[in-house]
Amino acid sequence: MLALLFAVALSWLGSVGPFLALELRDKGVDGWTFSLAMTSMPLARLFLGPLWGALADRWRAERRVLLMAAILSLAGTVAVWVSPVMLAPFAVMLMAGSRVGVMPLIDSHATRTLGDGYGRVRAWGSVGFVIAVLAASTLREHMGLNTLAVGTVVAALLVPAVMMLPSTGASHERTPIGPALKELLSNRPVRWLLAAAALHFMGHSGYHSYFSVHVESLGLGDQWTGVAIALGVGVEIVLLRYADALLKRFGAQNLMLVGIALAVPRWLITALGGPMEVIGVQALHGATFALFWIGSLSRITRLAPERIRTSSVAVLGAAVGGIGSI
Repeated sequence: MLALLFAVALSWLGSVGPFLALELRDKGVDGWTFSLAMTSMPLARLFLGPLWGALADRWRAERRVLLMAAILSLAGTVAVWVSPVMLAPFAVMLMAGSRVGVMPLIDSHATRTLGDGYGRVRAWGSVGFVIAVLAASTLREHMGLNTLAVGTVVAALLVPAVMMLPSTGASHERTPIGPALKELLSNRPVRWLLAAAALHFMGHSGYHSYFSVHVESLGLGDQWTGVAIALGVGVEIVLLRYADALLKRFGAQNLMLVGIALAVPRWLITALGGPMEVIGVQALHGATFALFWIGSLSRITRLAPERIRTSSVAVLGAAVGGIGSI
C-alpha cells in the first residue's frame, strides 16, 4: 500500500511540477503575478510544511492528517486549472500549501513502518513520477492537453489511496511539539544538516520551477523536458532501490557529499551546454537528488526524537523546498 501511495503521490508531482510555469504562462499569467505564483510554492513549504508535520505529531494521527492534505491538494489543483489570472497566486498557494503536507507525512509513515526497506518502496514513487512526466509532456505536445487536467485526475486518485492505507495503530494521545522541536533544533549536527540542505537545493529550485522554459528556449519541444526528467529519475530509481546497501557501505554523510559534488558539473552544463548536453546531463539528477535525500533523511530521522519524527521530516522539507527554493 505504501508503494502504491508513493507512486500516486509522486505521479501528481511529475504531471504538474515541471510544467506549471508553462501552464501559468499559457494562461496569461505574467509579470508580478507570475513571480508571486511561483514564489508561493517555496513559501508554502517553508511556513506550512512544518505545520502539517506538527499537526500529525501532536494528534498522533498521520493518516487522518494525510487524508486532509490529499483532499485539499485536489481542490488546489482544480483551483489552479480553472482560476482567472489575478487569482492564480492564491490558487497556487492553496495547491502548494496542501501538497507540502503530503510527502513528509508519507515519508515519515514509511520510515517508521519500513525501517531499512524505505528506499526500495520509495523507488516506486520515482517510477510513478517518470511515467507521469512522460505522459503529461507527450499529451501536452501532441494533443494540447493541459497538464493540470492530468494532475487533477492523479490528485483524485490520491484520496482513495490514502483511505486504503492501513493504520499503524499509533496512540492518539496528544504530544507537546514545542519542547521536542526546540530539542531537535538545538542539536548542532541538525542545524548544519538543514543549512546544507538549503544550500544544495538552491540550485535545484531553478530546475524544478523553470527547466521546461529553459528547454523551450533551446528550441526543443515539451517532450524533451519529459525525456530529460525521465533520464534523471531512471538513475534515481536504481539508487533508491539500493539505498540501504549504499547507506551501510558508505554512510549517510558520504552519500550527501557525493550528491553535492556532482551538482557542480550538472548546473554548469545545464547553464552553458547545448541542447543535447543539457538533456543528457540531467541523468545526474539521480545522484544530486537521490543520494543527498537518502543521506539527509537517514540523518534527520536518526537525530530526531521519536515523538516528532513527522515534524523532523517536514522541517527538512522546509529547508530543502522552502529556504533553498526562495
